[in-house]
Amino acid sequence: MIYLKQYLFQHKGKVLLTVLLLLGQVVGTLLIPALLAELVDQGILAGNISVIWNTGVKMLAVTVLATGWGSWATSDLSAAFGREMRLKVVQKSQSLAIQQFDQIGISSMITRTTSDIANLERTIGMVFQMIVPAPLIVIVSIIMTVRAHAAMAVIQFLFMGLLLGLAAFVLKRSEALSRSVQVRLDRINQVVREAVTGVRVIRAFGNEDYEEQRAGNAYRDYADTMIRLNRLFAIVNPIVW
Repeated sequence: MIYLKQYLFQHKGKVLLTVLLLLGQVVGTLLIPALLAELVDQGILAGNISVIWNTGVKMLAVTVLATGWGSWATSDLSAAFGREMRLKVVQKSQSLAIQQFDQIGISSMITRTTSDIANLERTIGMVFQMIVPAPLIVIVSIIMTVRAHAAMAVIQFLFMGLLLGLAAFVLKRSEALSRSVQVRLDRINQVVREAVTGVRVIRAFGNEDYEEQRAGNAYRDYADTMIRLNRLFAIVNPIVW
């Protein structure tokens, strides 16, 4: 988190641009239904050509605003963060003593610089694309719902509470599984590295079957944990929709 704060502060201009583009994308997405209703009610049904043209121009402008500019800026920001984090990890590994490096382990270092940093990049992208625009989406959608029908807003509040409870439950369950996945991924890297570097010794002593079983156990252990984690999220997605 310290490095993330430093990175966001050093690139505050790019962060501000990303947030503005994402907010513009949200506003555009929410305005399209309202403009479409105006086009139908005041333009098509009333036979008013000028309203149709004016509303069409507004919809075109909103569509340009709501295209993937925010997603592009988010991807660029997260990818640049991953690049800097990998550079910092490599630089730090060069300053470690041999004993310290052995305590961490080569397999763990490989996981940190590949899988973990890739997960951080995806997390940053999800935060900017889903969490940052969420308050604006909630506020504007509630206002628009109240204007349409007050009772519908009450239903909206109730379901928001249910979804927050569901999200808390899923995060609590998935946290332990995610940590377990990282441990098993380190184990896979360790087994594969030992099999590759010691292939001559393995062949000399005829331990191919043992090494295959050892690697298979590591793969199965990782696969079982990933399946449990994916099943948890597979249940959540349709419930949320």
